Amino acid sequence: MKYEEVKKNVSKQLKILRKRSGETQETFASKIGTSKENYAKIEQGKTNLTLENLTQIAEYYHVSFDFICGQEDDKTSLDKLESLIFIEYHKLDIGSQIIEYPTLNINQALFKYLLQSAYIKNNQAIPSDIKNYWMKKEIDECYDSINNKTQMKKVVPIMEELIYPDEHKNNWKQEDLIKEISHQKILFNLERERDS
Repeated sequence: MKYEEVKKNVSKQLKILRKRSGETQETFASKIGTSKENYAKIEQGKTNLTLENLTQIAEYYHVSFDFICGQEDDKTSLDKLESLIFIEYHKLDIGSQIIEYPTLNINQALFKYLLQSAYIKNNQAIPSDIKNYWMKKEIDECYDSINNKTQMKKVVPIMEELIYPDEHKNNWKQEDLIKEISHQKILFNLERERDS
């Protein structure tokens, strides 16, 4: 890609970011530590963006350098993350009661990578050179699989307290666990409301 084309892309992407955030040139400029006049020249393609300005824009608006240079779509880091992992609620009819419970939907390649990397990092018996090689292999496989649009895996997240046995859980059935998971969601929402 030619330099002039990159400058034009940067100008276009900055306008998109500024308008998406509903900011004036002056407000946008102050957030990246430059004057309104200098920012206007950057947006018009008359002045180059400094590396410092580029970094501030990427951090403040949660976009990549590639996005700013027009090499990538307009998804934020959070949008990209949510394409790999998100939670949705399902309803379960248990006799006279309908219970909502969450499922964590996670990209299978990411799920495998997280499991493998945790095992590698926590296993003290593996020599460090083998750990490094194995981690690099897992990272490469994860990126390759994610780029090839691997399937999502559904997992029911369970609070850690529910895993440990106690006398209250001795005769539990599957529906008891789901009721408790639903109850934990309600408690979490109440605590969040109380804290805000």
